[in-house]
Amino acid sequence: MNKIIDLQEMSPNFWKARYRGNHGTYTVKIETDGKDIRNFSCSCPSDYYPCKHIPIVREAINDHISKNRAKPEKGVFENVVRKMSLNDLQEFVIRFGLHNTSFQQAVLLEFTPPHKQPGGNNYSEIIRCALENIDFDSDDIYDYHYEDFEIDALDQWLKKAREYIEQGNDAEAILIAKACIEEYAGWARGIDIDLDGYISEDYLYEPFSILEKAYENGCMTAEELLAYCK
Repeated sequence: MNKIIDLQEMSPNFWKARYRGNHGTYTVKIETDGKDIRNFSCSCPSDYYPCKHIPIVREAINDHISKNRAKPEKGVFENVVRKMSLNDLQEFVIRFGLHNTSFQQAVLLEFTPPHKQPGGNNYSEIIRCALENIDFDSDDIYDYHYEDFEIDALDQWLKKAREYIEQGNDAEAILIAKACIEEYAGWARGIDIDLDGYISEDYLYEPFSILEKAYENGCMTAEELLAYCK
């Protein structure tokens, strides 16, 4: 029976679902602006674009949002957080983040400050650590069949780069894209599993599409883009 078996908001307005379909389990990703869909993808083999799973998952997202808005617990949670002292809140974030990589990534995505000076790339260390925390063995890869292996941290940072492009901060988007390219390449070389055909090609192409967009916006010259791509 076709159905959604998991739905999560990975970061604000970025949703990821696992959908059991006719040919296996698919990964559906939908990014919205809070109302309308901005980007989407599905790992199903359908030739239709968009495939039928996109509106199905979009409806599930709307239902999820509506149900959570109606929960009174949200007000209790917000009230408790607002009454916490800054020091208590910081200590909790540090303590909880050290043992919860998903929470740690959420904090870094939200609060990593833009670079103020040229030189260096703080995103490289952040993305490198996120990739090093991926825990899988060969069975995790080879049992995926029709579903590509997903790397949530890269998905989220690439989304952040796209947001910077839209905000006109191309320089920051370039730093994130380069960090994704370089750290993913280093990580892939360092593991003893052949990922070819088992991992989403988005991680190869999407960072370069961000660099291309920065070039189109005049933030990179053709020579700089070509030199980096070499």
